Amino acid sequence: MKEKLNRCKYATRRCNFNDVDELDSIKIDRRKPSNERILDFIMKTKNPYIFKVD
Repeated sequence: MKEKLNRCKYATRRCNFNDVDELDSIKIDRRKPSNERILDFIMKTKNPYIFKVD
């Protein structure tokens, strides 16, 4: 997980817009505690630092 975050953090500069996740397509269970929701988001996105909104 830590390696993915480090890799993604520096990949935002050379990001291809077509490869970015659409925020609406990421489904997170709101019944989970907040720390688990954060982990879910990180695991389900290609890059948690950059995503499309609308």
